[in-house]
Amino acid sequence: MLASAFKLGLTRKRITAVPTFRKLSEAGNAGQGFFEADEVERVIVELPDHLRDLTRFCYLTSWRKAEARGLKWESVDLKGRVITLPTSKNGKRRSLALAGEVLEILKRREAARLVERNGEPRVSDFVFHWHGQQIVDFKRAWRTAVKDAGLPPKMFHDLRGSGIRNMVRAGVPETVAMSIPGHRTRSTFDRYSITSGSDQQGHGISDGRIRRGRDRRADPRPAAGGHPSRDRRDRSP
Repeated sequence: MLASAFKLGLTRKRITAVPTFRKLSEAGNAGQGFFEADEVERVIVELPDHLRDLTRFCYLTSWRKAEARGLKWESVDLKGRVITLPTSKNGKRRSLALAGEVLEILKRREAARLVERNGEPRVSDFVFHWHGQQIVDFKRAWRTAVKDAGLPPKMFHDLRGSGIRNMVRAGVPETVAMSIPGHRTRSTFDRYSITSGSDQQGHGISDGRIRRGRDRRADPRPAAGGHPSRDRRDRSP
């Protein structure tokens, strides 16, 4: 951020030179844990209702939490079955084809757009929302759900690496697996170390519910089957 400030100052001719900043290694930034499909479902059951579709969406698409939280309906074309982000973290325009369970999630979210706030009906601009408002940080709810699911501590960001690993396991070409979560370079993709111990031992997909999208050309994402059957009292983020 400091380097960007100096560059902006140079552009506006407020300064005459920009100092050299040493870039820190990004090694280790990626999550180190992985989720199997059954573990994700166990966590989802323990989450408040408004976080369930968000969690499943991020697992299936490997999207960043901030991207999913900020996703608005203006970027969604359900008729054309595509989400288009004008910009993303890598600075590039990105699109995501909708099919399978991801499409079903978006249809559920469309049905949940109308909410009541202060006694008045309101249509939420956000795909994933809390009573019409953008979902804020939910670290406490996440940690509680993971613990109640009987799992060791795992980060929400681990869903990203797990989703990418599922795509590679399912035979999705790496270029496609990179484009879905928005990885611009191979080095960024590799940082997620998408090989787990079970993969190294030659295991394939351990949970039969993980499947490739039925239309390989239109939807190269994995999909997890089944929905949580046990309800839980809603909690605020």
